[in-house]
Amino acid sequence: GGGIGPHTDDYDVFLIQMAGERRWDIGKRIISTREELDNLHDGLDVRILNFWEDEVKTKINNKEDNNEGSYLVESFILKPGDVLYLPPRFAHCGTALSDGCMTLSVGLRAPSAKEMLTKVTECVEGMVDGDFVKRYTDEDLFHRNGTGSDSSSDGSSISNGSERINEITSDVKMRSRQLLKDAFLNLIEDDLFFDELFGTIVTESKRVRTNYPTPLRDLDDSDIESLGVFGNPALAVEMMLSGSSGGSNSDDNTEGGEVCLYTAEGIAWSYSIIDKEVDVDDKNNKNDSHSCICRLFVDGRKWEIAIQKKHIMTSSSSSSNSNDNGNSDSNNDENDSDDGNEDKYRNRVIELMGILCSENVLRGELFEKYHPLPEEFTQLLQDLVEEGYLYGSSE
Repeated sequence: GGGIGPHTDDYDVFLIQMAGERRWDIGKRIISTREELDNLHDGLDVRILNFWEDEVKTKINNKEDNNEGSYLVESFILKPGDVLYLPPRFAHCGTALSDGCMTLSVGLRAPSAKEMLTKVTECVEGMVDGDFVKRYTDEDLFHRNGTGSDSSSDGSSISNGSERINEITSDVKMRSRQLLKDAFLNLIEDDLFFDELFGTIVTESKRVRTNYPTPLRDLDDSDIESLGVFGNPALAVEMMLSGSSGGSNSDDNTEGGEVCLYTAEGIAWSYSIIDKEVDVDDKNNKNDSHSCICRLFVDGRKWEIAIQKKHIMTSSSSSSNSNDNGNSDSNNDENDSDDGNEDKYRNRVIELMGILCSENVLRGELFEKYHPLPEEFTQLLQDLVEEGYLYGSSE
């Protein structure tokens, strides 16, 4: 039931009262990062404001405020089921009013320009070609005359003299600035690069957690065996999609219920769509190209499904195949794979990505209308099981 003391956060926060009662004192003004850093208690691992007591006692001195008795801090008492929203940079302090007090804090982080720029520099650091490895060149260095004269940006002659031979001229700075500007703008205006950059930033965990989730490859044989069907990504996905029941066999770890896959708790999931013609390095078809790319971002990692012309033909063929009973599949157009329509196939993949990012529990019934699933999506599900982002159980 304790609290950490008066502080402010850089992001939106929702405080959900789970049990007991807690009083929240909320400041009415934005605390800048500079003001916060200049007014912290020394010797603490957390950033606690040292002027909170004065803030609580201070009345608002504002002629436009008709409430002469209002203070800089307002108080709220939360009871079970209550939710309090805190905008970024508003100071707050919580105090438990009862035993067994429990408050759930949900922070919705958004990247700052500083954080995005830091991520760009991390990407640039490993580059070995492209605009960022180009070096500045002084193209007119060998065209200067013996007196050290140079030409300015307006074409006029500048007499430098021997004493100015090491001067960093305005032209040098202008060309250097342009070199950097061109490299930076060309990079962030690349849709594929920026999509991956942003998707990675907004889904990566902000707090370091050791061995969570744990990939199946890091488990020993006995642990894999104890997972039953869920230790086999292909089998786990197959049973989930078919809506299979595990039966009464305890060896498969399904306990006789419907096989489901759960998303790892506390992990951010998101997806994006890039509608852009992108060349594909396909060994079988050098002329193939992506007409759309659907990307999945999980915990700062990326998977993608590239929709190609050949997928449209494959999907259309699959929809006309006979079913297991030898009868022609009579699904209507809405449930059909694609009928050769690229937009329909694209929307189908996007809807599947939406299900994956919005459902905490994956059941076969969620995917019934999309059968047969694209092979790439089925493989994606298997990869997520292998990496521990999806784990199995039965209901």
